[in-house]
Amino acid sequence: MSLENIYYIGQTVAVIAILVSLIFLAIQGRQTQKQIAQANIIAKAELSKSSAEYFLTTVAKFCATPEETAFTDKAFYTMEPLNKHEQAVFLTRMAALFETAAGSTELLRLGLITEDTHARGAQYMCALLVWPRPRKYWAVHRLTGALAPAALANMDEIAERALALPKRHPHDVFNLNTALPEGEANADKAQDEPSSGEMSS
Repeated sequence: MSLENIYYIGQTVAVIAILVSLIFLAIQGRQTQKQIAQANIIAKAELSKSSAEYFLTTVAKFCATPEETAFTDKAFYTMEPLNKHEQAVFLTRMAALFETAAGSTELLRLGLITEDTHARGAQYMCALLVWPRPRKYWAVHRLTGALAPAALANMDEIAERALALPKRHPHDVFNLNTALPEGEANADKAQDEPSSGEMSS
């Protein structure tokens, strides 16, 4: 075998080796991308869960005792006069809620939490901004320039939506001391029970 043939064979083997290496790297890169995507999905779900739990924990503190519940009802849902201490507590609670909402908006903008998680918090804020005192807080707070543009725009949109909602106290919506209306109870029962056709089949 001549040296020229040996050279060509060597070149061919080298090209094949390079192609095999490239194919291997492409497969490895695709697997790495899948692993990164899966890790991002898990991280997003965990951060969404933590964000929701933090918001719920913040809200739960407002009703931790009968006294806290009574104050929350008075401060958030009425315009009964507040003394200086009560005003300070109200302002602190509102600040906590709006900072949490602003943080949630930023996390959503960065793609770090789900839209559902953000929407649930926005729904609570929307129901709160139906009432005069929280709306007054927002009208003043939005002028301080403390919020990022995305959070400001989001809260303005929530406040605008709140204008169309009726002033309904949460206890009126979720009164656990009254039974489900008869029509709705029967509808739920009918959905749970199989139809005659399903039973005979």
